[in-house]
Amino acid sequence: MSTTVGKFFTNQNLFSTNYLENRLQQTSLWQKHQVEATQTFAAVEAAYKDIQKLKLGPGEEAILEDRFIRPIFRALGFTWHVQPVTPHGSKKKRPDYALFASEAELKEARQKKTDPRYFFSHALTIAEAKYWNRSLNDTDKKDILDSRDATAQLVKYLDDVWIATDGKILWGILTNGKLWRLFYYRAASRSGNYYEVDLEKIIRSGDIHAFRYFYQQPQNSTLCDLTGFAANSLTPLLLQVFEATAGVMAKTR
Repeated sequence: MSTTVGKFFTNQNLFSTNYLENRLQQTSLWQKHQVEATQTFAAVEAAYKDIQKLKLGPGEEAILEDRFIRPIFRALGFTWHVQPVTPHGSKKKRPDYALFASEAELKEARQKKTDPRYFFSHALTIAEAKYWNRSLNDTDKKDILDSRDATAQLVKYLDDVWIATDGKILWGILTNGKLWRLFYYRAASRSGNYYEVDLEKIIRSGDIHAFRYFYQQPQNSTLCDLTGFAANSLTPLLLQVFEATAGVMAKTR
């Protein structure tokens, strides 16, 4: 292994850390898509350099999303819908994004965009974005747009879409640009167990091996089926790290 990857991610008992650090890179899943991962890293790095010039701070979520978060989603192969309707749906109680594997899935979902059950049946996951480097735990009085505990907020949205889809949507992403967290509905603690990647640290290191812990495109239908994703869909590692470890963790629960 070319680097000590543990310094780039925090695994709060969501996966097997031993698997992540010592076995994941030996799998066939890991061996594929090196070229694509390198190209994606270049796109992410370019977006990061762009926002560094802007010196973003509290209250500037919109420009962060436009110049950094959405370019990353696009580079990873996602398309998205902004503030999708959920069963408990005032605007302030909606996730920022529903993420889709393709434009076709998004267009189909939008045929009934006010019907959460139908809409989210075509989505892969939800995502919530905060201003650059905002605390992802506890309330934040500097956040003039929404001072609530960001983790509690994401978990509540995940509860809503899990119910709306009869358990199809199991995963949620929370990010402040620098840190990217993955949450799992069936974790022992939905708020306390998560997988977090320090994307800024990876970008600054220039370490493509570490970046693979943020990015991957699975081709194994068995892995995809663990979460109900369609085989051969383009779903990157922020959702897929769990797929390589899900079987390991299931045996420990």
